[in-house]
Amino acid sequence: FLLLIAGTGYFSAHTLVTVNHQYTEAIQEMAAVKNLQLSVLQALMPPNDALIRPASREDILFENLAENVDRAFAATENTFEERDEQQLLASALSGWQEVKSIGYEIIHSRADTPGISERMEEMDARAGQVTADLEELRNLVVSELDDALKESEAARQLTNRLLGAATVLAILGGSIFAWTFPRSIVAPIQQLRDAAEAVGAGQWDLPIPTDRGDELGDLGRAFNRMAVQLLEARSDLEKKILARTRALSTVNAVAEAASRSLDLEAIIEQALDKVLQGMELAAAEIFLLDETKAELSLAAHRGTLDTPLCETSRFAVGEGLPGSVAKRGEAISTTNLTDETLSLRQAVIEMGIGSIACVPLRAKGEIVGALNVAAYGDRPFSEEEIALLESISHQLGLAVENARLFQAEHTQRELADNLRRAAREMSSLLEPEAVYRAVLSRASQVLNCDLACLLTLNADELEIASIYGEAATQSLRNYRFPLQASPALREVVVTREAHTFCEPGRKTPFNPQTDRFEDIEWCLVVPLLRGEDVLGLLALEQQGHCYETEYEIKIAWTFANHAAVAIENARLYSQIKAFNQELEARVAERTEELAEARDQLSRQAAQLRLLLKKTVRVQEDERKRIAQEIHDGLTQWVMGALFELQAAKINLPARPEEALKKLTNAQEILKQIKTEMRRTIFDLRPPLLETRGLIAAVEELATVWQQVSNLTCKVVVKGEPVPLPPEESINIYRIVQEALNNIEKHANAHKAEISFHFKKELLEIRLADDGRGMEAIPENFPTASPNHLGLYGMHERAASMGGRLQITSLPGNGTRLVLKIPLAPAP
Repeated sequence: FLLLIAGTGYFSAHTLVTVNHQYTEAIQEMAAVKNLQLSVLQALMPPNDALIRPASREDILFENLAENVDRAFAATENTFEERDEQQLLASALSGWQEVKSIGYEIIHSRADTPGISERMEEMDARAGQVTADLEELRNLVVSELDDALKESEAARQLTNRLLGAATVLAILGGSIFAWTFPRSIVAPIQQLRDAAEAVGAGQWDLPIPTDRGDELGDLGRAFNRMAVQLLEARSDLEKKILARTRALSTVNAVAEAASRSLDLEAIIEQALDKVLQGMELAAAEIFLLDETKAELSLAAHRGTLDTPLCETSRFAVGEGLPGSVAKRGEAISTTNLTDETLSLRQAVIEMGIGSIACVPLRAKGEIVGALNVAAYGDRPFSEEEIALLESISHQLGLAVENARLFQAEHTQRELADNLRRAAREMSSLLEPEAVYRAVLSRASQVLNCDLACLLTLNADELEIASIYGEAATQSLRNYRFPLQASPALREVVVTREAHTFCEPGRKTPFNPQTDRFEDIEWCLVVPLLRGEDVLGLLALEQQGHCYETEYEIKIAWTFANHAAVAIENARLYSQIKAFNQELEARVAERTEELAEARDQLSRQAAQLRLLLKKTVRVQEDERKRIAQEIHDGLTQWVMGALFELQAAKINLPARPEEALKKLTNAQEILKQIKTEMRRTIFDLRPPLLETRGLIAAVEELATVWQQVSNLTCKVVVKGEPVPLPPEESINIYRIVQEALNNIEKHANAHKAEISFHFKKELLEIRLADDGRGMEAIPENFPTASPNHLGLYGMHERAASMGGRLQITSLPGNGTRLVLKIPLAPAP
């Protein structure tokens, strides 16, 4: 019975130990697979696009991760004994080698390398295959673990059956043995199985009792140590993944800020904020290298410190911390902040800054600046942090280069636009003053001039045609001085080349010691050329700067050439304008004369039409008057004479005395008829003009006018009268007749006087009255007063004789008429 019990126990124990050994191996394989999966997961965790960012330290990070995976594969190499497990492990290892090869190829390539996207897709596919192989290997291990558990359960059941049979033989002993043996052997195994399942489920902190002193106790303690190690590895891996994620997030944030804008100042400030936030730094600042690559200047400072880290904002290459980094091209990290070569501010050290690092900014293999960061405490920057800073600095370097290229392109485009606008503006301007102002304002705008001056050259004399800048200098306009008085300007004229006069201690326009304009030593003077001739000079001045670069001189030459063409056009325009003005003045004068003549002719034509109309009306009125006078006068007198003759005829036989009386009456009536007919004939055409001449006719006219108007009229003759042509005699007579009629109708006068003054070549006739006069008469009174056709007719008669009629009058002082007629020379 005891042998049976012992044999049964030995067989059961051997079976359980074998199953436990298999189960332990399965658990070890499971842990190895889990560790390998975590290593591969860590290597494949970074975004694939991070691998193609050309950062100077990203290859080292990836290489460290790759080494971890290689060590994990090496540690797992002898763990698996099954052939299918070894094949899956070999397949995963082969796939990993391809992934690692492609990864190295990607991180050493640029983002714009042809085919890089296809290589990334290939890398993703191979990484997926590796993950699938490891997952399949894990499933095999889990399957083996389940098989071991099943075998352990089968062995336990077999043992129970054997012990049941022994119990039949020895109820008490067998029952006690059967009760104690499963609790001491199978329960720990069950605990181990439950712990393995918990570990498989990710519960690595579940403890296993280890109070046994046998192999199960050793196995439990080993299992607990393995779980603790896996938990620590997982925690460490999670920390590394978190740190790597934060680092990549910082790099991505910086890259996003750099790609979001081309404004250099905005890019730098946003990038520094991302660096401070992602790396938990106290301060960060960027120094940029100037165009001469000889000096770095502070571009931006961000952080909790109000003051920059370095003592000065400018460093020559090789001086201070930024200058040393720019010269060496390598990162510098130190906690020895008292080193004088670093040129750090003492106040920064007193604020608690204990560690500082500086990395170069690179773009296309060249250094463009430096990134300077500081942290509180005396912990030095780790290699990973330096690598991260270098990755960030590389992104910033590219951003700086892109922003500068954009700024340069923008500057060139703006310059081209300014030159085009300037050319268009200057070509559209023809006035010299406007051209000069346009040239100087555009040149000052493009070259940031504080003072610009344009001088024209006439013979050997320079004149300030225009000046642009401070208001105090405007008084210099039109200032002239001999070319010999300014050796500097004379040199430019003689050589026909642009010159700079930026010697130390030079006399600038803003120097109070500069007494004369011709003593000024300008930043840049460019000649204005027309072929081989020098038209003038373009002088430019900027305080604290000298136009010495080829780019600036080229721009100045461009403006000078435009200015020369525009000035020459302006000169030609001035000549043409003067000619046109003279021609226009002549045309305007002639046009005015023609217009005045046309207006005069128009007025005369209108007046002639009115005169013709009035003449016709006067003729008709005269005919009516004559007819009326004949009807009322002569006809009545004729009828009276007829009646008297009829009465005499009747009375003649019987009453001769009465007949004689009637004949006498008839004779008187006929005399009246004769007188009336003579007066009528005299009104129509004075017969004395033809028989006795003008003077006698006017005297007769005055006599008749006195009788009709009851006014006194005196005729005075001076000089020796000369005979006049009939046309002139009748015109003068009609003028005097019209004047006497006007006096009778309008003057309200008491007397009038007519004087004839015969001179050698002139007849002057004056007619004056003592009437009420009238308002001042304008010179163009006849033409300006078309309703006074009588006066107009008098003027026309005077003009027809080559004479001139002048009328003067004042209210209450009578009217004066002066008629001047040229006399033909005596034969």
